[in-house]
Amino acid sequence: MSFRIRAALPKDIRPLYDLAKLTGGGFTNLPAERPTLEAKLERSEAGFSRKGESPADDLYMFMLENVETGQIRGTCQVFGQVGNDRPFYSYLISTLTQKSEELGRIFRNQALTLTTDLEGSSEVGGLFLHPQERAGGLGMIGLAGTRAALENGQVYELLLVASPDHLEGANGAAVAEELVAKARQTDARVTFINDRHPRATADGRLQTEADWTVVPTVVKRGASIGSGAAILCGVTIGEHAMIGAGAVVTRDVAPGETVAGVPARRLASARQGQAT
Repeated sequence: MSFRIRAALPKDIRPLYDLAKLTGGGFTNLPAERPTLEAKLERSEAGFSRKGESPADDLYMFMLENVETGQIRGTCQVFGQVGNDRPFYSYLISTLTQKSEELGRIFRNQALTLTTDLEGSSEVGGLFLHPQERAGGLGMIGLAGTRAALENGQVYELLLVASPDHLEGANGAAVAEELVAKARQTDARVTFINDRHPRATADGRLQTEADWTVVPTVVKRGASIGSGAAILCGVTIGEHAMIGAGAVVTRDVAPGETVAGVPARRLASARQGQAT
């Protein structure tokens, strides 16, 4: 089975609309609104037709097409330069370090700040793959390409793939650990909470490890977690589930399900994909 990525055309409105409906709503760059999608396709066609080498406020839409059947199985968008006609907001994860002389301890806390630092940059968005194709490994980043992107600082939303079978080479577990380690060197951070009621002090006394109740979290094979996501303890993320970047997962995620948001809510499920 072969696939190709090509520029979107106005005739792609029907399959694009079908993909948008599978998101379950809440997907800002891929709303299930036919007029909005038609306008995006027209804007994309104009962007591809524009002459010039300097980036501008263009939109480029791409389609993932099955070469044998002609079916559209995925889509993504590239924004040439964001922040031209309106502010482009993003989140900055910063660390505040403080020291208590009385306790003799250093405390580090991460803060999430709304910024416009990325204005003028290009953006990849609207990335959506048909649920039936995810289990086959489509959309996963190849090992060599991932290493290069991480080393060059090009990947800021890395999907941490919990399935060594999809990685090149026999030593899949070691490769997975390497990718996670490299991801931590960039901004692709995923936080796993291991205590339901975390506190630094109790009754004026600094707590120790003996005061914590560690609750495990389970991530099944093939699950993908977007950068900046926070996973609460006691949660099970099912096989081939997908967690959106920045999501806060407070409940179990079913196999093949896509969730995003704060708190994370379902956008699509494997069952929805099979019904279409």
